[in-house]
Amino acid sequence: MTGVTLANLVKNYGSVQAVKSVSLDIEDGSFVVLLGPSGCGKTTTLRCIAGLEVPDSGDINIGQVRVNDMQPKDRDIAMVFQNYALYPHMTVFNNIAFPLKMRKVPSAEVKTRVQKVAEMLNIVELLARKPGQLSGGQQQRVALARAIVRQPKVFLMDEPLSNLDARLRLYTRAELKRLKQELKVTTIFVTHDQAEAMSMADKIAVMNAGELVQYAEPYIIYSKPASTFVASFIGSPPMNLMKATVSVTSDGTFLDTGSFKYKVSGTFADAIKKSGVSDVTLGVRPEDLIISTKQASDSIFECEIYVVEPLGANTVVDIKLKDGLYKAVASGTFRADVGQKVWVSFLPESTHIFNTSTGQAIT
Repeated sequence: MTGVTLANLVKNYGSVQAVKSVSLDIEDGSFVVLLGPSGCGKTTTLRCIAGLEVPDSGDINIGQVRVNDMQPKDRDIAMVFQNYALYPHMTVFNNIAFPLKMRKVPSAEVKTRVQKVAEMLNIVELLARKPGQLSGGQQQRVALARAIVRQPKVFLMDEPLSNLDARLRLYTRAELKRLKQELKVTTIFVTHDQAEAMSMADKIAVMNAGELVQYAEPYIIYSKPASTFVASFIGSPPMNLMKATVSVTSDGTFLDTGSFKYKVSGTFADAIKKSGVSDVTLGVRPEDLIISTKQASDSIFECEIYVVEPLGANTVVDIKLKDGLYKAVASGTFRADVGQKVWVSFLPESTHIFNTSTGQAIT
């Protein structure tokens, strides 16, 4: 097994800085997802690791070896592309065997290794077919097989599931997770799909505008976002963010959103005072908003139902305050009419507070 380390990686395209001093330590055998919106630099970072792009500065180490000056073929990596890149004139067997034949692996060993990986991915019955005779899901498994058969030090995957339909993506995600546990090879996977990242990754590297903005386990990314960008990018629906002004009185520390005042105490109040900021952003995830058709002692604010979206097991409820629309996730049995008045509460421990100016988390 081999880890990958990036140190202050920079890649420019003319005046556009696609990757801005990214440093990342990927442990041996781990599955790391580079996650972010289109144009954030995740694919460029992956292509630099592969050797398909030359960085302007910084170091790329695979294992203990600096590979900046190595050709892609000498880095001992295997890459799975978004479009699979299969050879249309070759059978599935020959597509999978191609990297072994290029390395002049003996024919008997080629046959054994292709058969083994085909069994692993349940594509033995496809070995005599050509790519044009396969479905998208089958082509994707052939592309994975071609990467796995090489037994590389590192797998690089650039949105390999993006061309599959929703149902097949769910199935293939599970297959990749099983393969991850079985192969234990360091894998770097690029996607803009947070569900893929959250379900498969050991760690997620969230990128935005060429920068690495948070690198942590999925549950940390979700429960303790480092910034308003991460908070709004991770989660479906995303976190509700409400701008507020801090006021400290003899009665305590309050956040005034313009629609309601919310009292913070304990470590939350201490962190706000220590930060010294007066403009903050209060964040609460939709699933942490508790909606009631009756006012209760713990109700924090009154609002109006804007729209109700039944989704089966859950119901997404859009609520309207004078400063905007926010989302809550209620049970599938929740019923309310558009325009109806409801009351909302949330637990103090479910809140997140950010510096509005910098976007960085205070608590």
